[in-house]
Amino acid sequence: MTGKERLLTALKRGIPDRIPTIEWDIYPGIYRALTGQEDSCRFIEELDIDGIAIWQDRRITPINDKIFKDEFGVIRAYSDEYPSAVGFPVSTPSDLKNFQMPSPDDDAIYVTLRKALESVSQERLVVGRVRDVFSFPRDTLGFENFLAGFYEEPALVDELMCMSIEYSTAVMRNMRSLGVEVIACLDDIADGRGTLISPDMYRAQILPRFCEIVSAAHENGLLIVKHTDGDLHDILDDLVGSGIDCLDPIDPMGHMDIGDIKAKYGDRIALKGNVNCADVLVTGTLEDVEAAVLDCLAKGKPGGYILSSSNSIHKSVNPENYRYMLECLKKHGWN
Repeated sequence: MTGKERLLTALKRGIPDRIPTIEWDIYPGIYRALTGQEDSCRFIEELDIDGIAIWQDRRITPINDKIFKDEFGVIRAYSDEYPSAVGFPVSTPSDLKNFQMPSPDDDAIYVTLRKALESVSQERLVVGRVRDVFSFPRDTLGFENFLAGFYEEPALVDELMCMSIEYSTAVMRNMRSLGVEVIACLDDIADGRGTLISPDMYRAQILPRFCEIVSAAHENGLLIVKHTDGDLHDILDDLVGSGIDCLDPIDPMGHMDIGDIKAKYGDRIALKGNVNCADVLVTGTLEDVEAAVLDCLAKGKPGGYILSSSNSIHKSVNPENYRYMLECLKKHGWN
């Protein structure tokens, strides 16, 4: 099987010849450390990774060497690996009158995606990344105002979620026309303590909108993967019931056990995860890495499972641990 065939088979809860792997993010320094490559597509080919996830290209206005305004009007600053939102375009309902969404039909935001599809899509799966309904209003309002808005300005939050749905649906449609078959929604809705808002409020205000994103993906012929860190136990039935095709990353730091999730939901969704990237892939020994891979395989195999890190291959991951994770998968992951 090709990597693309493996991932598509697993996402449809089938049994591929070998358990596949894909990461949402791999820090570019890992490319250089392991292969000397700067190009993400060449990197996944050299390490025989089954797919690659691509975000839309940013349209930014630089403010200085560390701060910029993105296409949504959010001011972002680099403090480490990723730019954090530090300035927000909307504070009150009246601000929406002057708020302008960027065009989802701008060809400039699909340049990297097109290159990946042209480069690797015959052998490897190219996954399109989109927002669903949580991160856009969070970044537009600011995190504190966003959370408070569920109580104080629910209509404002809902309008922003609707704007996110409209934008992401158009992006998904455009990605599908380019040849994308799988979408990943990467909005975190929980941390290690539980959901970021109460489960009841999640069901009342977020879940119906999220279901719209899932339906839009399926209507456009796309499989959809939901990523969120954290402890999801209180809303697992809701997430699975939304119609998603796969849940990621079954966060061990959120007290999530992939074996338990597989036993309860494995006949309805595929699972992706969850070699611990907070410790095993950072400071663990090679023996630790192999033990973690074997544990994940034992709980996730044979069908409907994709092995990956528990979040991403971030800056602090030991490159050799990541390489060894892939080697262990190739050694032990055959069905």
